[in-house]
Amino acid sequence: MYVIPAVALIGAWLANRSLVDVAEVSENRKIPWREVYRLVKGDQRLRLTFMSAFSSRNDLVLIGLFLMLWFVYFADVLNMSHEELLPGVVH
Repeated sequence: MYVIPAVALIGAWLANRSLVDVAEVSENRKIPWREVYRLVKGDQRLRLTFMSAFSSRNDLVLIGLFLMLWFVYFADVLNMSHEELLPGVVH
């Protein structure tokens, strides 16, 4: 039970101790939102990239909604409660 968290913590500790930061540290910690907006507004390919990245995982939402509705419908067809049906469907 504690093996996975232990391996994760050891991996995080090793990464923290052994990885070297080679990038220059910027003194300006603010994100240049106006420059990002200007770049995205000016380049059609960047707009397409951002739009596809923000909408690419909606397929999982639709699949999840379909499965949830199907489980509810199927439980009603079999005259079972949702709790009784779920262990038989999900292994």
